[in-house]
Parts: sequence; C-alpha cells; structure tokens
Amino acid sequence: MKKTIISLFLLATLSLQAQNYKPETYLGVNGGVTLSQVNFIPVVKQSMLQGLDGGLTFRYISESHFGLIIESNLAQRGWKENFTDTTLSYSRTLNYLEIPFLTHVTFGNHKYRFFVNLGPKVAFLLSDKEKRNFTNKLLEEHGKTIDNRLDYGLVGGAGFELRTGVGCFLLEGRYYYALSDVFSNAKKEYFDRSANNSISVNLTYLIPWQKLNLSK
Repeated sequence: MKKTIISLFLLATLSLQAQNYKPETYLGVNGGVTLSQVNFIPVVKQSMLQGLDGGLTFRYISESHFGLIIESNLAQRGWKENFTDTTLSYSRTLNYLEIPFLTHVTFGNHKYRFFVNLGPKVAFLLSDKEKRNFTNKLLEEHGKTIDNRLDYGLVGGAGFELRTGVGCFLLEGRYYYALSDVFSNAKKEYFDRSANNSISVNLTYLIPWQKLNLSK
C-alpha cells in the first residue's frame, strides 16, 4: 500500500511539472562533416567518402526532457572505391536535400545537457558526380545511372548542449542507415542492395524564437 501511495505521488508530481512546463521553440543553423559509403550486395570494396552537410534546424521542446527536431539540409553522401591496382581511383558523390524528423530527449540541467536524437529521414537526390582517373568501365556501378532519387532511412545521434545568453550550442555525432537503395534491386538487376550509410559530426546553433521577433 505504501509503495502504491508513493508511486501515485510521483506520478502526480511529474504530471504537475509537465503542466507547468513552458514549451520552448528554437530556430537555427547546423553544419558538419560526413563520412559515408554504400552497402553494396554484391560487395564493392570501398572506404569512407568525406563530405559536408548543413542547413536549417527547428526545435520544439514540449516537456522538460522531450521535444522534436526538424531539419532541412544539403548533404553529401556516396562512396570511394579501393582497387588492387593502387594507381586507380574512383569515387561518386551524391548531393541530397534531406529532411530528418527526430525525437529529442535531453538529460541534465538548464545550462549543460546531454541529448539523444532518433527518428526517420527522407532525402531527394539533387545531383551526383563521378571522379575517376580511367576512361573504361571497370565495374558495374561505374557510369550507372542512379535509379532511385528518393532516399529514406533511420537516424540516431547523441551529443552535448551548452546554453548561453546568446543561444544554444549543440555538438552531435550521428549515424544514418538507409532502408532504400541507390540502384534498382529488381531481379534482373546486378545489385541486390545499394544502401547509403554515413556517420557525421555536426555543430548546431539555436536561437530562442522570441529573440528573433518573428512572432510579432
């Protein structure tokens, strides 16, 4: 009985805190470095391709430790191949417009916070560019047209936030796992799987909505 009363008291306290919490809205910018590759089946020997990403960030915190982040980013993905003949080189950069929808969970006090982000992401291929030092097609993917311009998958990240009088600074590491394929995986096609994978390190700067005077 005593445990039940304590549990009810804690639930009531948390409920009251949630009701008294004033939601927070932020706008800002983000930017960072990406390392990406494509998960090919059959396997293509490759290493991580370095690129950039960045864009706009909207964050809405509805409760003391929970919120939502939506971004609109330009991001470079792709792959860099490894050859037995070290004089050969090939890489392909895929330029996407991407929109992540992330659940934002925070831990810590008002000034210093750790956070975890998790959610889906959709992206649309704007352009792609091959870079190679040979002219003949050596492998199936060389010169092959991108079949699926729409890319989607799951994003997970964690980081640290510092809140100051001029805004919030967030440093975050992320991992992206695509559920879609770059090339068609129909039975007649060569590749059964060609999914984007990437890790990134990003710095985000957020300003409270009220300081921007956009609501006036």
